[in-house]
Amino acid sequence: MDEMLSKYLTPEVTAIIITVIILPILKSTTKYFVTWINTKIDSMQKNIHNDKINHYIDRAEDAVMTAVDSVSQTYVDVLKQKGEFTEDSRKEAFDKAKEQALLMISEEGKNIITEVHGDVDVWLTNKIENYVKNNKRI
Repeated sequence: MDEMLSKYLTPEVTAIIITVIILPILKSTTKYFVTWINTKIDSMQKNIHNDKINHYIDRAEDAVMTAVDSVSQTYVDVLKQKGEFTEDSRKEAFDKAKEQALLMISEEGKNIITEVHGDVDVWLTNKIENYVKNNKRI
């Protein structure tokens, strides 16, 4: 059997087999493999970017909640106990919460919010109002 193989599998025949059969197969499988790898890399980069976005937005939302809770405890609750919580003091409480939240949100966080939601000021205003509304239900 070895004699027969060596008789027909000469170096020239082996070179033809490699050139005609094996190289085209390797070329096409390599193309698909590279495409698959690039797709996986793109997917991983998107996940990393999404994780980064989610991280900064979560931190910004936490800053809003902390600021609202802080202003409520140190300002709103005191005025409510005295019966002096007016529309003007509500506006002042809102402004204080917004100012505190902005101080706690990093520049990168503000950039991410702008990238995802458009305007930091509008996003922050809506988040504060939403958080205050949800706290009233509790």
